[in-house]
Amino acid sequence: MCIRDRYGDSAQSLPMMDVLICGGSTGIFGTIVLGPAELIKIQQQTAASQGLDGSFTAVCKQITAKHGVMGFTRGFSATLMRDVPGSMAWFGAYEATKQYLCEDPKKPTVVQALVAGGCGGLGMWSFAIPLDTVKTRVQASRGANSSIPAAFSAIMRESGIKGFYRGIGPALLRAFPANAATFAAKEQSQAALDKLF
Repeated sequence: MCIRDRYGDSAQSLPMMDVLICGGSTGIFGTIVLGPAELIKIQQQTAASQGLDGSFTAVCKQITAKHGVMGFTRGFSATLMRDVPGSMAWFGAYEATKQYLCEDPKKPTVVQALVAGGCGGLGMWSFAIPLDTVKTRVQASRGANSSIPAAFSAIMRESGIKGFYRGIGPALLRAFPANAATFAAKEQSQAALDKLF
């Protein structure tokens, strides 16, 4: 049964719990693509500090030589741990802001979509930064001990709780405008498509 079928009226806003479930599901599917892509990116970014070739081809060969094709799944659980609740916060904050700002949350103005999208981005990254820090540590590790608990312990030992929030300022500065543009474009595209179809 489709969520839309459950409520019948496609103009009706979904209840917040359904928005959170839908948001979390995007985190699951996004992880399938983002996990390997972020692993390669992080391995490229950290290669020079370890005296390794950081080119795309070299990193892919290093991963495959050391761990086989399954090596590209390193950090999958950590990415899932970040993206499912992070996406729930992302879509939840976006929809909650639209419900607060808009007379009709299904038809926000450009300004309302920009503000709601920016708030969605702030919601996501405010929540996800500590989880992203753990994920990045797991994926940057080239050693055998690259587990989530090992990464968590290393961050706590090195920096305490504040270590989980390193980089939150730039992340939040980027989050608002990037997500404002994303969701405003989504709303405008959806409105245009609705007129066509």
